[in-house]
Amino acid sequence: MKNNNIKFLIKKVPSKIWWLTFTCYFITILLEIIKLDGFAQIGIFWIIKVIPALSFAFHFGLRGSVIATCITVLFHTISNFNGLFSAENTFNRTLYFLEEIIIIAFCIISVGILAEQLKHRNNLLTASNKKLEMINNEAKKNYELYRSLIELIPEIIIIHRNGNILFINSTGAEILGPDKPENFIGQSLFNLIHPDSKDILSKRLQSINEKKCLDLNELKALSLKGNTVHIESTAISIDYYGQPATLSFARNISSTKQAYEELTNSEKRYRTLFEHASDAIYLFEMDKRGKPLQFIDVNNVACERFGYSREELLSMSPLDITSKSRLEKVDDTQQELLENTQIMFEGEYISKTGEKIPSEISASIITLGNKKVTFAISRDIRERKKAEEQIKHLAFHDSLTGLLNRSSFNSYLNKTIEEIHLTDEKIAVLFLDLDRFKITNDTLGHHIGDLLLVETARRLENCVSEKDIVARQGGDEFIILLHHTEQSILDTTSIHIVEELNKPFIIEGHEIFTSPSIGISIYPHDGKDSASLIKNADTAMYAVKTSGKNNYQYYSSEMNQKNKRKMLLESALRNALNHNELSIYYQPKINIHTKELTGVEALLRWNSTEHGTVSPTEFIPIAEESGLIIPIGEWVLKTACKQNKLWQDSGYVPINMSINLSARQFQQNNLIPVIKETLEETQLDSKYLNLEITETMAMININQSVTKLKQLKELGVSLSLDDFGTGYSSLNYLKKFPLDVLKIDKSFIHDIISDEQSTAIVKAIISVSKSLNLTVIAEGVETIEQLEILKSEKCDLAQGYYYSPPIPAYELEKMLTFTEELIK
Repeated sequence: MKNNNIKFLIKKVPSKIWWLTFTCYFITILLEIIKLDGFAQIGIFWIIKVIPALSFAFHFGLRGSVIATCITVLFHTISNFNGLFSAENTFNRTLYFLEEIIIIAFCIISVGILAEQLKHRNNLLTASNKKLEMINNEAKKNYELYRSLIELIPEIIIIHRNGNILFINSTGAEILGPDKPENFIGQSLFNLIHPDSKDILSKRLQSINEKKCLDLNELKALSLKGNTVHIESTAISIDYYGQPATLSFARNISSTKQAYEELTNSEKRYRTLFEHASDAIYLFEMDKRGKPLQFIDVNNVACERFGYSREELLSMSPLDITSKSRLEKVDDTQQELLENTQIMFEGEYISKTGEKIPSEISASIITLGNKKVTFAISRDIRERKKAEEQIKHLAFHDSLTGLLNRSSFNSYLNKTIEEIHLTDEKIAVLFLDLDRFKITNDTLGHHIGDLLLVETARRLENCVSEKDIVARQGGDEFIILLHHTEQSILDTTSIHIVEELNKPFIIEGHEIFTSPSIGISIYPHDGKDSASLIKNADTAMYAVKTSGKNNYQYYSSEMNQKNKRKMLLESALRNALNHNELSIYYQPKINIHTKELTGVEALLRWNSTEHGTVSPTEFIPIAEESGLIIPIGEWVLKTACKQNKLWQDSGYVPINMSINLSARQFQQNNLIPVIKETLEETQLDSKYLNLEITETMAMININQSVTKLKQLKELGVSLSLDDFGTGYSSLNYLKKFPLDVLKIDKSFIHDIISDEQSTAIVKAIISVSKSLNLTVIAEGVETIEQLEILKSEKCDLAQGYYYSPPIPAYELEKMLTFTEELIK
């Protein structure tokens, strides 16, 4: 509290009063000088009077030393008290007294100021010590942090002085050793430098003292093991524990150097491939949004294909030769390219002459210099597109009549149901079968029978409106979708069809009479989906057949006879395995050119104790629908594999065993383990097993099918696509499947001689298969004429009654022994 008062006093006294007091004090000093006489007294007076006064003024006027002032004032006071008592008169004693009062006041103030400053300086010293301690702690933390960061940096870091290593991080020790970092301390940098780079290092060590920072430079280092390490290095001068040192950063670029050399060597090869490739190759720039800009380079094929000179194309953009229909999709395509850096898509270019060029384009984003550019390979797919169009037409249309096929009709019917299911509209399905067609076919031949089917299709189309759909279900069966379901209109249309088909057909001079049996189902009364409507219309058609034919009939719930047989067959089929009623027949696959038996197809047969021999076309759908196909399919797989292994163990030439997978089998999650277990159990090498799937099965779920087929391929088995041409027949999906064999459906082989369209389709399928490196098998070969056509088109294999029907295992062994003698 006292010290605070002194501070307050000092702050409150104006500086003018301080100087006035000092002036008074100095006047007293002058008065003292007047009283003195002699130089000796004056000299002593200066020591004990004037010097303290000047010190006093220096402290308060110029903020000098407080301690010095107090000491001098103390001496001065003692001397003044002596003068006070020795003064000669009252005036002098009064002067002495006033002088001492002033000195004592200033002494007290000086002492207070001294104490305050001492305390203040002590506080400053304490705070300074705490701050210094904090700085030391922070420095330790920072050192540990920086040390950790240096160790984490994936580059070489070395601190050295005069070329001697003071510090090296773990990365540097690993690259230049490998060794522990501490073992490098004290070594010379020249021990780690390749002889080719020692001169460069010497110059850099000299330059660092002048420049303080060195630019990036490439050197060759030498590891302790003697391996050459290419590095890029830079350096800066630093203070290291109070002494100058050099901090060097180096990056290992050995792999980059090697890549550069390989790139240089491959550039010539690239240019050769670039100019002599069979596809159009070009590079073009892009803007930030991925929009194609100007061509950078094009090869000769691109110039020839698009009809422009090299100079013309280099002044153009890919957008300048892209068709208008494709331009709408360019932004989406480029966005996909930016996201994935590599894509494949189909586009369409326009040549200089205006010709459309469908192309399959593979595009990738690459770095050229400092720019991101697009590298594209464009393949001309005009021929493939033509084949696709043919196969696409084949996929949706019947090859004989040109009508929609069964698959297309089902799709159209489903779509129609989706459109009207929330309305009151009704539609009708007519299932039609030609009466006595088999007699015509057997008597006059398949050629006349086919022409009869074609003419029947024309008459049916004339009997319905443009809104209605006529399709060929298969064989001599047709199916019609009618949008007008009023009773009177349905009756009129059905009667009209019966009358038209009752009229004689004049075909190549033959007058042929036939008649239709028509079953009718109505949506939604007789079914709410396509399968139900078609099934019930089929049931009604069979009711017409049993009641005299040549008529039409509506479906009713009483038509259960056929369903009853299905139920009986299903019940009997459940016991077929246990009663040994199932057997496997084998149909040979023959190399058309060498006549070599290369494999067989395993075909299931059922000889029921209750129903006799049941056709596979009748019981396999029942097995599929009921789920019995799963245990039956596993039995077929094991039995066929076991038989093939038995033939091999008996000394026969190893052949390929083909087994059909049903749709239900293919969808099973345990398909892969079952096949793997079967191969292990039977000890059959997987390369002798071929699994056949149909297009329809594979197209149920494309992604899942691709995955499962790849898993099957990993087991080592081969894969066949069966009945090609009767399903989707899409080349776009075909190329995604890891297939080995493509089987041409027998319906096309049957018509190959008489129908030019069937011949063209078979040729297209073979051509496409060859382009995809697939083996081609023709099913249903029955005549030498069919075989000769297939042989001329370079089809690989054939199977059918021309060579052999499906036969038991013991009969096939004869063919394995005497193939050349049995195959003419």
